[in-house]
Amino acid sequence: MKPIERVLAAIERKPFDRVPIRHLADSEVNDSLYDNYCIERGDYDSLLDALGDDFRSIAPFFKEEFPARHVSAADINSPGGIPDDIFPKADWYDYSEIKNQCEKYRGYAKIAGYCEFDFINSISFVRGYERVITDIAELNPVYLKLVEIRAERVSAYIKNILLAAGGEIDIVHFGEDLGTQLNLMISMDTFDGLFADHYKNAFATAHAYGAKTMLHSCGSVWKAIPRLIELGLDILDVVQTNAAGMEIERLHAMFGSGICFAGTMCVQNVLPFESKETVEYEVKKRLELFSRGGLILGPSHLINKETPLENILAMYKTANEYRPI
Repeated sequence: MKPIERVLAAIERKPFDRVPIRHLADSEVNDSLYDNYCIERGDYDSLLDALGDDFRSIAPFFKEEFPARHVSAADINSPGGIPDDIFPKADWYDYSEIKNQCEKYRGYAKIAGYCEFDFINSISFVRGYERVITDIAELNPVYLKLVEIRAERVSAYIKNILLAAGGEIDIVHFGEDLGTQLNLMISMDTFDGLFADHYKNAFATAHAYGAKTMLHSCGSVWKAIPRLIELGLDILDVVQTNAAGMEIERLHAMFGSGICFAGTMCVQNVLPFESKETVEYEVKKRLELFSRGGLILGPSHLINKETPLENILAMYKTANEYRPI
């Protein structure tokens, strides 16, 4: 099967030849993998092919006249004081190569975006994390305006990519860390009041252009999954299975038929500290649980440089070769 056929079949619970694979790692890990496969460093597409990765990222270029900058909103006490360049605007990007990128990666599952559509993490960069948590609790007007600006600008950015691609984007990637290690970061009532409509509208836009929706979130987010499905989420990304209530067997039993999970291989405990045999066991367990689809296998976040190379290779080799009976 072509990678895109394999990915869509797994998402839609149709027959597929092997589990789809998605690789995420620090640059130091990738350098070790380049050396292992005798691939020239920087030839990322060849590395992804060697690992069996079924996905390719599609993105516009940042225009030179809009250099990267850091704008602070930490001391702003009125919505009227928010600088106009607090977040990048959609027209700061050049979308002219999007169609060529889609053509280059024809046959792969093409992903647009990476975590840009977020309202806690992104605003924390300009406001400060502790301040954002206080803002949410107090419904601070400055924060509410920042959410509005962020939603409008990233929605326009995503729509421009979808338009430039002419219906060739397969997945739009959204992001927010909604969970801690033990529970949700915020209540679902707060989520609904502040963010749900923005996600619903953005998910609907992706679907209107024929794309699936993927949301990155670390932590214990199982309580949010039913609501995310209602809003139009197709794929929950990274899936931190060592967080409370996020055991892979439990997620499969509760939500295995309603949403696709991406990631799930623990980068905190299993990959860095367990044996190669344990890694192989964990991969096989997942492939057996999701033998009829609903899983994209990969790490539960970026694989870090402390992870033994043999464990990384064992994960991808098992995912590529093991077939549940």
